[in-house]
Amino acid sequence: MPKVKEELAPYVVKQKRGQRKNALAIPPRRRVATMLERMKDTATYKDILYKVYVLHNLELGEKDFRDGRVFSNEEVEEMIDKWLK
Repeated sequence: MPKVKEELAPYVVKQKRGQRKNALAIPPRRRVATMLERMKDTATYKDILYKVYVLHNLELGEKDFRDGRVFSNEEVEEMIDKWLK
């Protein structure tokens, strides 16, 4: 599995033997607590809220992907063409 950027690291939690656990199976409180532990002491409320916002939206995207609510590049290009007409 590719290396995870440090800012997204709380989203993917390591399990035993280097395996990764599905982030959706981890309670949000625990994901946020892990994120807070990894942030610098100089982090502002704005920094913290932004990271929580990003984690939440990643979770929503993961759910959409698992439920099949995705579009191919071709479908998106067709939608954009229709919007721009």
